[in-house]
Amino acid sequence: MTARRLLTVADVIKGAVNEFLADNCPHLAGAISYYLLLSLFPLVLAAISIFGLIMKDPSAAAKVTEAVTDFLPVSADFVEGTILAVSRSWGAAGIIATIGLIWAGMTVFNATRKSLNTAWGIKQPRPFFHERSMEFLMMIGFGALMLMSLGLTTAFKIIREASLPVFGERLMDGSLLWHSAVIATSVFIAFLGFLFLYKLVPNTKVYWRHAAVGALAAAVLFEIVKNLFVWFVGNFATYNIVYGSVGVIIALMTWAYISAVILLFCAKLISIYPRVRSALATEALAEETTKEKLLRLTPSASMIFVNMSSLTSGGVGALRRLMLGKG
Repeated sequence: MTARRLLTVADVIKGAVNEFLADNCPHLAGAISYYLLLSLFPLVLAAISIFGLIMKDPSAAAKVTEAVTDFLPVSADFVEGTILAVSRSWGAAGIIATIGLIWAGMTVFNATRKSLNTAWGIKQPRPFFHERSMEFLMMIGFGALMLMSLGLTTAFKIIREASLPVFGERLMDGSLLWHSAVIATSVFIAFLGFLFLYKLVPNTKVYWRHAAVGALAAAVLFEIVKNLFVWFVGNFATYNIVYGSVGVIIALMTWAYISAVILLFCAKLISIYPRVRSALATEALAEETTKEKLLRLTPSASMIFVNMSSLTSGGVGALRRLMLGKG
């Protein structure tokens, strides 16, 4: 990696940090985490209703819960209990109830869309119906990722439980290879989600390669922080002691906030990279132009300029006399 490339990376990170703080992105992350907490279980319940109606599967709740716990650092028992409580309050989730759940759940996508546009410095909104369509598309994408996670998880279970010699006993017993495949799948699904958000949601042109690099960084950070958070909560956190029965809610909101910070910071990386690259290219062009002008002064001056690093004090004097026409 060249020195200029290292300089570019350092400038991008520095600029992203400065703009992240200047644009109040930590507060925007707090808003996203709040709306995520409000929207999560209505969306999950709507997904269960739709999945159950389409697939005619009585175990829809268990399967959707399993897909949700792949992304969130909370126990399946907590998700199931909350879903049961919400479903009782809503009654039978028919068509009208499902529409209400979807409408309630779309608030997080509204907050995410506005926050991403702020991260890109975009003040011009899209037309109203275009924005609502974008939020609905985000919700559909979220559901598609859940279904993909569910399908891959089921496939992994079938492979793991199958007594096929080709996979080997170590793979079946949970070896490093097996866990690596599970983690890689989780990172891949997160990558698709971030790529979708970074490419399509901002009301500006975002190149695929820029969105892909930012999405990959966000997905890797998301997976690392998720596992660290689960480890920390399981070993050191005292949420239940401080907050009592709402400790799990506080932990979930904390995780949602961290995830939103990752989302917005990587969005800043993507938005600032073209500007930093353009500024460095302009600076390099200016340096080359200045150098060419100096080399075109006279043939003698050009020769001395090229070897200027080896000039003695006498040579410097000779150069001065030459430039003044006294040589």
